[in-house]
Amino acid sequence: MKISAGVCYTAACIHLASKYLQGLSPHHQQIDPCTDFDEFVCGGWRTQHNVPSGRIQIKELYMLKGENMKTLRRILESPYPSESATWPFSPKHLKRAMASIDEENFGQLQRAYNAWHRLDKMARLWPVEPSSYGANQLLGKQNTDLGAIIKNLIVQDRDTLDFLFGEEVTAGIIGLPTYINDALPNIENRDPEARRDAASKVLGALHPVHAARNISDYLATAVLQLHADVSSIVQRPKTSPVSVKELNVLAPQLGLERALAPFLPGNLLDKPLLQGYCRDIVRLLLDTPIDVIQTALLWKTILRYNEYVHAPELKPLEGVPDPEERDDYEESSMRCAEHVGERDSGLGWLASRFFVDRALTPKGKELGTRIADSVKQQLVARTKEFDWMDDETKNQVIQKIENMEHQVGYPKDGPNIEDPESLRRYYTGLDITDDFIDNLDQMSMFHQLKSLEHMFHGSHSSWQSAGHPAATNAWYIPREVAVVVPAAMMQSPAFGADLPSYINYGGFGVVNGHELAHGFDRQSRAIDAHGAYSPTWSKQSLAEIARREECFIHQYDNFTIEGPNGPEHVNGTYTLHENVVDAAGLSLSFNAWKAHRDEYPELHLPGLQFLSKEQLFYVAYGHMWCSKLGPEATEYVLFEVHAPASARINVAAMANSAGFKEAFNCPSKEPVCEIW
Repeated sequence: MKISAGVCYTAACIHLASKYLQGLSPHHQQIDPCTDFDEFVCGGWRTQHNVPSGRIQIKELYMLKGENMKTLRRILESPYPSESATWPFSPKHLKRAMASIDEENFGQLQRAYNAWHRLDKMARLWPVEPSSYGANQLLGKQNTDLGAIIKNLIVQDRDTLDFLFGEEVTAGIIGLPTYINDALPNIENRDPEARRDAASKVLGALHPVHAARNISDYLATAVLQLHADVSSIVQRPKTSPVSVKELNVLAPQLGLERALAPFLPGNLLDKPLLQGYCRDIVRLLLDTPIDVIQTALLWKTILRYNEYVHAPELKPLEGVPDPEERDDYEESSMRCAEHVGERDSGLGWLASRFFVDRALTPKGKELGTRIADSVKQQLVARTKEFDWMDDETKNQVIQKIENMEHQVGYPKDGPNIEDPESLRRYYTGLDITDDFIDNLDQMSMFHQLKSLEHMFHGSHSSWQSAGHPAATNAWYIPREVAVVVPAAMMQSPAFGADLPSYINYGGFGVVNGHELAHGFDRQSRAIDAHGAYSPTWSKQSLAEIARREECFIHQYDNFTIEGPNGPEHVNGTYTLHENVVDAAGLSLSFNAWKAHRDEYPELHLPGLQFLSKEQLFYVAYGHMWCSKLGPEATEYVLFEVHAPASARINVAAMANSAGFKEAFNCPSKEPVCEIW
């Protein structure tokens, strides 16, 4: 191999250069990046990857997630890396506790048996007389107390807390959060008949009340309609918060005060802590037949255990491609690693301790923090330049940016994953057994109580509202005014301590800029620098940013992907928030890199010297979003809050990035749409 000066020949650089070269279109010399950057950077990638059977698409980021899960799995299957093997939370013990995931015969039957008993227990907790099914009797006339069932669900599902207390606006209701969009991932929103049919078949086979099985069509239709009604309520204009006691007066038969009292300090029952839309949702529940509410709760439980239980009764849920688009890594033992690592349903902080040991060096964390800080400062500098924003609004925006907590890699508190004693204290009271389903319930309850403890007792880490370091994602948390980018996102191809800075800024830096800009999307800009609801932007500044957002809406409305019946248009309104922050992340990170590039050695990637370093910044970004759609993908992708990956390359980078246009010498140098 010919050694050239100014070229990076580390293993990390050689490996990544190979990925990029293979990802480029075989005909990239004939492709103008200014007209089709997606094909330029990902054409070769698509020829090398096939969409797995039953999936709608495959993405480079899913492969990164797969590699992270493989790392977790290797940790769980390795000897404990110290003399503390007797500690009950060691990987060795976790592997034994989760081992039934690999026992595809007896283990599957046992989990199915245990999960079915959860349904039976739920039905007995809140009994409905057989004569009530199909009789359209109202809850208000049943004299039924929902206290026990709501309490049961509150400690099982984080979304319930988010929905009740405003952590985020979700399409869920008290005790029934997001059970259609999140919990019915296989059923396409545009095909209500397919959703109803799948739900009807599963309920007809599994409903613990035999009388209900005979009317499963009616119950499935009613449950889906209940979700639609709740979604409509959530979208209404914001109303004043409501207290638990006020709701209890409105509907004493729901037993809300009794259900919530164990989790709230007594002085908070009178305070307006709950989202205002809870009033209308309570009224909706009062007008909903009791058999429908019970079935909705049962349906939520079925879906909770669906991915862990392989039984013929659940086959209807597998009949349509899955928008979660998992790749080959989603074999059962890999799912085990993922669920052990989940923050809310697993032992995420513990697993993350070992993940970070293998996946992120102190040098990497320090570098990531420097990059994140430089992108944050670029947002401050950019805000100061705006001529469309008045000075008072500018000052508020800058104060909020400077006040933002920016967590990179892993937490140092709540718990400190580097401190075994901190982890031991955090998990005190959690009993891990050899029963997989029981472990799920125990861990879920444990984490919900932790969430309430943090929420009402002042002890809080922004990581508690986000995810664990082994999760391949990143978050902006409005109430915490915090950005969290975990160690799992600090892996190649997005980041590497031994990679050139233009790669790290083109991947990891853009992710940070994306999340920072979420602090000023239509939902979050009404939250002030301290996390309080305080819509204080001036009317003039709101009008100016709304006008610029309209540009994004129209631009993405005109973007199409090819479907089985011809081109399908993206919904520019539905994807607005993500589209704006995609463009912002690119602009902020590119300018931050240019401002700090002299601080880093700027070596080229081998074999890619025909591209400038500025161009490689955008190749790094584009490669991270390489994807391939399956034949039915349009029926799902167009209902995502994120635009299709090809749009995130061809619109966010190619059309809306001034840096891109300059780097590739495009005829037009001005971005089509731009805010941040």
